[in-house]
Parts: sequence; C-alpha cells; structure tokens
Amino acid sequence: ASQPDADSEGREISIRDFSIHAPGLPLFISANLHLAAGKRYGLLGPNGRGKTTLLRFLASGRMPLPPRTSCLLVEQEVAPSQEPVVQQVRISTH
Repeated sequence: ASQPDADSEGREISIRDFSIHAPGLPLFISANLHLAAGKRYGLLGPNGRGKTTLLRFLASGRMPLPPRTSCLLVEQEVAPSQEPVVQQVRISTH
C-alpha cells in the first residue's frame, strides 16, 4: 500500500492503492480508503468479502496510518465466562 495521507490537521485519512488477500482469495485489489473525522462509517457486504479482514489490517498496523492515528478493533464475539460483563470490560481495557 502507498503511504497514508492526512490533511494538515490530521483529521482525514486516505490510503491509496492497497491490496489485501486471504489465502487464495483476493479481497481488495488496488483499493482506496478515505475516512474523514467526525463521520461514522459502516461496512456492508456479503460474508467472506473482507470487511473484518480490512478492520483487522487497520487495527494491527498492517496498513500504514498517519502518525498519531490509531485504530482499535473490538471483536464481535467473546469466549463464555462466569464473570459479570462489567468486570470483563474493565479487565480488557486496562
């Protein structure tokens, strides 16, 4: 992927010409991603098309983000536990 661009205030992110492949399956080929501060985004599409993979790449640092920019991925599922939900959240965020 090319290096990310951020506007002068670091409020917008553009990543141009990136590709992501799953084993034997191209998910994104020469794709572009543009995110603006203050906006909310949703990823829609059929299962197996790369939505979660894209988010994992961003959160893991496998796609370059501008300095002082981070991405946190909260998984959709957690392992069953006897602990109250509040206790699980406190543990996972500290």
